[in-house]
Amino acid sequence: MLNYNDIDGFILAALREDVGNGDITTDSCVPEDAESRGVFRAKSAGVICGIDIAARVFSLLDARVAVTNRVRDGESVVPGMIVAEISGPSRAILTGERTALNILQHLSGVATAAANAAAAVSGTRARITDTRKTTPGMRVLEKYAVRTGGAANHRFGLSDGVLIKDNHIKAAGGIDNAVAAARANAPHTLKIEVECESLAQVEEALTAGADIIMLDNMPLTQMKECVDYIAGRAVTEASGNMGERDLREVAETGVDFISIGALTHSAVALDISLKLDDRETFYGGTLDSLDDLIVHPGAVMLDPIADYDILRAFYAQNGGEVPTRDDIARNNPKWDYFAVIEDGEITAFAGAMHMTERNWEIAGVFTSPQSRGKGLAKIVCSAVAEHILKHGKQATCNTPVQNEAMIGVMRAIGMTDN
Repeated sequence: MLNYNDIDGFILAALREDVGNGDITTDSCVPEDAESRGVFRAKSAGVICGIDIAARVFSLLDARVAVTNRVRDGESVVPGMIVAEISGPSRAILTGERTALNILQHLSGVATAAANAAAAVSGTRARITDTRKTTPGMRVLEKYAVRTGGAANHRFGLSDGVLIKDNHIKAAGGIDNAVAAARANAPHTLKIEVECESLAQVEEALTAGADIIMLDNMPLTQMKECVDYIAGRAVTEASGNMGERDLREVAETGVDFISIGALTHSAVALDISLKLDDRETFYGGTLDSLDDLIVHPGAVMLDPIADYDILRAFYAQNGGEVPTRDDIARNNPKWDYFAVIEDGEITAFAGAMHMTERNWEIAGVFTSPQSRGKGLAKIVCSAVAEHILKHGKQATCNTPVQNEAMIGVMRAIGMTDN
């Protein structure tokens, strides 16, 4: 959890930087008593983080602005999904818009990067951690975003632990000298970590009594050799341009942690917009009860691993990007796949995307061109909706209002317009 005492100073500094002596455009052309409402909407898929911090931007400008969350930090979104609704004095909303979006988009990008990295090593012993390579002034927020995405925090600052890196080793006159001095001078409650670039350094660090050994910029074969040599006598951490490595391969060397500076210093901001009076741009539908579901039988649930070949053929035949088995395996916890199969081929496809603890979304709906007009979308979507409802979730759908065919399908299975 974040404490407003930790973040209000940062927000006020960001507002001073952006607003300066006043929002000339807004104050010039928007009446002082004007009121507006709008929505924050995801324009790309990812993990949301910072929605309450964004709301705090507006409350510091004008306490009358109200932000209502539609998703919570740590929950996934897809393009078109409403993240939050906002209403209140127009001037405050317009003045705070950029600062709020900058924070929300950046932290959501960090959380998304952390979630993707954590998913890549799922099932291994390795845990993903961040580093101190954070944006100045934003460390509290960025490390919160890393945790929100499902990864772990490394030390927060220099006072949190002893990490003897290459320059420390040179300045201290070697690993043995550095570790001995740290043992003598640092609090006994702190662990000592040593950065090593070779097996010889690993041997020296172990002999010196290091608690944690960082395997820095090592090829996989060398990393595995070092992990085997350490054999549990110290905690192991892989580091060094990990954002550019195959994290699964690194994890399979047996390391305990993988630290990635790119989670914070190179995360791509998640595309989120704030549009006033935008409620009619997207259709939103919900289905809450099996009693309301109109069943159109004929679809089956797929096992994305066992049925990989038929899925792959479907993507390839219809011009989609063909996922690898690893892609599907990593994504499987968040998706359930359904299809109509005719003559051994998928003719209609849809998925249940596990969005939040409260609702799952019917998404990825597609019917092959030669099979359109047969009602197959209704068949596969009703199967997805039934699956969602039987898991005790609300079935939802978000699609552009121009997609009349999709809206018709949702209504045909009993979904209620929002």
